[in-house]
Amino acid sequence: MRSKGDDSSPSCISIPEDILLFPTIDHMEAAVDNVYDMFYLKYNDADYLSRRVIVCPTNSVVDKINDVVFKCVRGVLRTA
Repeated sequence: MRSKGDDSSPSCISIPEDILLFPTIDHMEAAVDNVYDMFYLKYNDADYLSRRVIVCPTNSVVDKINDVVFKCVRGVLRTA
């Protein structure tokens, strides 16, 4: 990836096509399915989860991604 522009203004990046997603389903679900390809089997495996990330531009996008992920978790969700 290469940045176009200086650090003081918004800039564009070029992303190689081999790492782009072209979803045929919801784009949030496509991102989760691509990054967490074995989520249904390893959703409780901390090592598996710690080696994957979806970078989001805003917290509202994080919330939407979390909604998709939480729908895939079996059982009752609770905080520590």
